[in-house]
This record gives sequence, C-alpha cells and structure tokens, in this order.
Amino acid sequence: VLAGPALPEPSDDEWAMLDTLPVLHETSRLSCQIRLTPRVDGLVVRLAEVA
Repeated sequence: VLAGPALPEPSDDEWAMLDTLPVLHETSRLSCQIRLTPRVDGLVVRLAEVA
C-alpha cells in the first residue's frame, strides 16, 4: 500500500502469511485481505516483483 485511506491492521493469520515472503516491507499486505468498498477509494498499491 503506497497511499490512500488507512486500512485495518493485518490479522495474525495475515502476518503469518506475510512472514513467509522473501521480501517484506512495512506496508506489505495481502491483497486478498483488502475488502473493496467505497471506503478504500483512492487506494494506491504496488504489486511485488517477487512473490
């Protein structure tokens, strides 16, 4: 997540999955855990080059 509205904190399960990635950034999130609602309008993300 590069910019946009604040998202809820990742769940423990999401953190566990993120910890398995070869490259992890402070703003890393699993896109499948972000609900697409009007609240996230304007969200800007960068897709990982390596997963």
